[in-house]
Amino acid sequence: METRTLVAYASKYGSTKEVAESITKILQENGLTVDLEHAKKVHSLEEYSAVVLGAPIYVTHLHKDAAGFLSKHHEALKKLLPCIIIVNRTGNRGKFQSLMFMKPC
Repeated sequence: METRTLVAYASKYGSTKEVAESITKILQENGLTVDLEHAKKVHSLEEYSAVVLGAPIYVTHLHKDAAGFLSKHHEALKKLLPCIIIVNRTGNRGKFQSLMFMKPC
């Protein structure tokens, strides 16, 4: 069976999508088979051995599509080691910072 990684993202203005695209490219350059999908469009995690979720936070709330993804796929994520990437605008002239953590659900 082929090992596949899903990079899912939720993005309001496109910044998180850009981060997800960069992560996908890096993983592919390192020999992984990777699918890039908007979090809302992911129906199943059955074919994946790893999941990366990228999402922004707005006023202390996770983007609704990312929250929905985590809720919808909660049981499947228990069997995987997900990686969640939070993209947040800093007060430094609109620059972005990315925070990454890996934690079983």
